[in-house]
Amino acid sequence: MSNSTRVAGYSATIDAGGILSPPAPRHSEQLFPVVDLSGTLAAGFALVAYEPETGKVRVGFLSTFIGEIAIPQGDTRLVLEIRVCLEPGTPAGVHPITIEEGELADYDTARRIPPQLVSGSITVLETVEGSECVLDEDLDPQRPDLMDVEFKLADAAGSPGGEVTVRSA
Repeated sequence: MSNSTRVAGYSATIDAGGILSPPAPRHSEQLFPVVDLSGTLAAGFALVAYEPETGKVRVGFLSTFIGEIAIPQGDTRLVLEIRVCLEPGTPAGVHPITIEEGELADYDTARRIPPQLVSGSITVLETVEGSECVLDEDLDPQRPDLMDVEFKLADAAGSPGGEVTVRSA
């Protein structure tokens, strides 16, 4: 997230073409496990839910309902980690991840801030096998032996262990 004012919360609708699913045991609740990376979650909520009818993912975050806690202004920061599984049978290939809707809530005025939405894609190297995905709740997603990921944003790219700065023109 890049924001020039304090942000109380945010929401988004993500279309991943039905390839994402919540891991067990949360699968029956249609909720994804999340980690607040902004460090501002106090008496609010961080919720990411899956809509099986549409295959879309809904994201909602509010730092607090009470008190004076907000995401401070800043450039290009990670604010939420969403732990996902790929649906069994997802074929190999490049799959678009489209942010269809999104908004930030200005902390000082409570007004809607329409953000610039940046979509991306996920590359699946081989067809996803299996029937149930279980993620270890204590999993450290930054362990290099557990992932081989490359993120591409605009005219920049990043890989595990590296940092990337992307500035809009």
